[in-house]
Amino acid sequence: MYNGWTNYYTWDAYNWMTSEEPTYIYWTDRARQATAEAEGDKDKAAGILSDVIRDELTDQAPELGASMYSDFLGYALQQINCYELAKAFMEE
Repeated sequence: MYNGWTNYYTWDAYNWMTSEEPTYIYWTDRARQATAEAEGDKDKAAGILSDVIRDELTDQAPELGASMYSDFLGYALQQINCYELAKAFMEE
């Protein structure tokens, strides 16, 4: 546990995702969209949003080529608990 989150990586991702108003608004809007798509089923909506978060974090990662730093970044991204992030945005 890290500050109430699964780990440091999840906590840090949430901090970055909520640190600027436009980004915060984007993710809370995506949470509402997922809830509408899931017809109010919060667990299903969290699953949908979790997939969106994972895809966006992965897609936005810089391409570093094969390197030690690429391995570090890949590991860090894998440690992020996207479902926990999604649940947090569902509560916003």
